[in-house]
Amino acid sequence: MKVNRQRADFAWLLLLGVLLTGFCLWLTGNNFSHEMALRDWVKVLGVLDADPFRLENLGLDTPHLPLYLLIPFAWLSPDAQGVAPYLLSTLLIALLLTVWNHQLRHQAFVLWQRLLLLMLVLFQAPLLWAATTGGHLALTLLIFYFIYLACLRMNFQADLRSFIMLGLLLGLLFFVDAVALFIFIALFPFFALIAPRRIFLEAPLSVYIVICIPLGVAVLAWAYLGWIFEGGPGHFIHQPGSTFLGARQYAADSPWLIQYGGQWFAPLAAAFMLLLVYFPVVFLLLALAAKHKNHLKVTLALMSVPLIAIAFATSKFYLERPVELLALVMVAVMAELSVLQVRKGWTFPAVVLLLIAGGASGWHSFLQTPDPIVRDWQNALFARLDNAHAADVALGQFLSHQQGKVLIDNFTAYRVIAAHGDTEKMALPKSDLFKLQVRRQVPDIQYIVVPDPRAGQGGWDRINKHFPDLYRSGMKDYQQVYDYQGWRVFKHVAG
Repeated sequence: MKVNRQRADFAWLLLLGVLLTGFCLWLTGNNFSHEMALRDWVKVLGVLDADPFRLENLGLDTPHLPLYLLIPFAWLSPDAQGVAPYLLSTLLIALLLTVWNHQLRHQAFVLWQRLLLLMLVLFQAPLLWAATTGGHLALTLLIFYFIYLACLRMNFQADLRSFIMLGLLLGLLFFVDAVALFIFIALFPFFALIAPRRIFLEAPLSVYIVICIPLGVAVLAWAYLGWIFEGGPGHFIHQPGSTFLGARQYAADSPWLIQYGGQWFAPLAAAFMLLLVYFPVVFLLLALAAKHKNHLKVTLALMSVPLIAIAFATSKFYLERPVELLALVMVAVMAELSVLQVRKGWTFPAVVLLLIAGGASGWHSFLQTPDPIVRDWQNALFARLDNAHAADVALGQFLSHQQGKVLIDNFTAYRVIAAHGDTEKMALPKSDLFKLQVRRQVPDIQYIVVPDPRAGQGGWDRINKHFPDLYRSGMKDYQQVYDYQGWRVFKHVAG
């Protein structure tokens, strides 16, 4: 009987995984793409295609763990490689749902109850967004789920392993997403509530040391690597395009930051209103947790973490859209459902109805979001998008028909490289060949690709920085062979 139940669970979870993957492929087939996902994939291609292979060529401007998880997808066929970051995010969300299903089964939820909860959670807008936009957010949600459970276990059981696990998970999160720092800052004031009262009163400093040291070591290790490989411990914070800068460099294009950037209480209030819209079930869970005083204070503290993180990240112009951190609330709801007794009586129907209501109102709110990327995601649900980056695709196809090495910056030309499909003949900024060429007054590489320095991110292009007049005036020994919508290619013609 137990084997049959496990097989049934596996079959349904496999079905959910297939549906999720199909949804992802539908979006990408309709020309949806996410900037960070493409940048990650191009970084991985640059390292795998390089000779010699150097892991440090991934750079330090992006946390590495999602990049490592992308490496196995390099063995996909070239035509399928473009969807690799999105497949990774769907697999991570599927793993999260699998873990959650296992815990629900452990709490004696019957099969139909678990399947109903899985479907209701899966089709919440924030979780679907996370499942189809690359690995950073999906992996953050998976780790936050275990952080939440570690906090509950730490309070309920006063278990030393849960203290250690919480610290290690916070440290690990830093290597997943820079948002880890904001989650930690939001969680820090609540350690006094989450830790068992007796332990905290007897050794408060020990609590903070055990929990905080792994993250501190992770940050210091990253700074040390920056000092070794990039010439400065703060390089990963100051480099243009660094994900540790968040949306600061794109603040003018973010409706959320235009309205709330640099403020604290306004985004906190807005985040609370979004919580009411997306997750009204939270208040039922708080009422159920109130039966146990310790559980209520821990739940209230942990449910506040995403809201405080949204407020703090917005005040620092880091957060481009609130839905990404709001997805943490969905994970918190899942964790609470796995420990609260909600499978019997009136509570289970109430949870289901509130999840349905929150899903409906959440989708209505999500569909009104003015953010351009979210708009593209929404439109790709129903129709094929016009290719807004046709110029990048055209350049990638042009380069695929040329012979010889190409000097190109993957920060500005990541869509070009993604359209090209590989980096075997490209000299990227982390390569020795790129560094050698830009040190010369006149390079001798076969092709040089530069964007218009006056448009978009062209002013940040590292080739433009070294040769500021190249786009406008050309260069000795080079002839312009391509000029289309802000991209120019120069070919070496001298012997």
